[in-house]
Amino acid sequence: MNNKNRSHIPVKTGMQGFSLIEFLVASALSMIVLLAVSSSYFTARSLNTAATARLNVQQDLRNASNQIVRDARMAGNFGCFNMSAYDAQAVIADSGSKDFLKLKGSGKMLPAVRETGSLGVTDFEQSGKALIFQYGIDTASPNAATVVASSCTNITKPGKKITDSKAALKTDGSQAGNISIMKHEVNAYAVGTAGGQKGLYRFQLTEKGEWSNPQLLIKGIESMSIHYFYTQNCPETFEESETASASAPTPTPAGNAQKQEEDKTKDETFKYTPTLSGDETPASIELLLNSGSINAGGSNDENKVQLYQINATVRGGNKCADRLL
Repeated sequence: MNNKNRSHIPVKTGMQGFSLIEFLVASALSMIVLLAVSSSYFTARSLNTAATARLNVQQDLRNASNQIVRDARMAGNFGCFNMSAYDAQAVIADSGSKDFLKLKGSGKMLPAVRETGSLGVTDFEQSGKALIFQYGIDTASPNAATVVASSCTNITKPGKKITDSKAALKTDGSQAGNISIMKHEVNAYAVGTAGGQKGLYRFQLTEKGEWSNPQLLIKGIESMSIHYFYTQNCPETFEESETASASAPTPTPAGNAQKQEEDKTKDETFKYTPTLSGDETPASIELLLNSGSINAGGSNDENKVQLYQINATVRGGNKCADRLL
């Protein structure tokens, strides 16, 4: 038979696909890509969560710092009366439900800044000392339990409505323009636990003369360390330097250089101590807030240490800067 004239008949071939080895290689590559994408996603999510938590803590810290700095700056001021310049004899009447809500203290000076180991607040477990600031604020009609009247030399908290401020202060009309009727503002900061949440809390004096409910400022705070700065060795006042310069001869350039070297030793110095003095108002207050603990063998969640430092100045505390004191 002549094969040249035979029509072409297509030959059926078997269907071809991936071999087992090719399938395993493709699966391995897919798993590697999937693991890389998943790892990147969870890493980015973890970093975003940590950054958000850090931003929230920083915002809480900023708000707490602003309130503490404001209270410290206002501490002891009742109109033209500054507690840092007077002792207990300047207080005519002093009512308060607790000792730390009174104007007087146990020391020589009137306490613009106080400490207490127990605020006596129900359902609040205090840890360490509480820091208390007191000052006066202007309000339309202060409550009888918190109303304060002050002049430039005296202050009174009678515990009742003040109808005659001059009679309450036992003064004549010579200081009528300096008399102020204000609300006794008392704010306290303490670390403790309320409702199962540990942190830094703020308390305010209510119209009834009692502490308000705790206000959480920063959660997770374990402890608060308080230190004070006191001024010492105040340099000569402006009036003294003017009198001395008027009577002194004109110095030579060499004498000027020597005088500048001597003046450097006359700058005020500061005493740094954890003890609050009852005879002097601190010039500045330093708060160290601890929100973690060191655990070298623990997990990353437990191995965190966060220390926050807040510095606040007291307006009437720097006796070297305030010439009225």
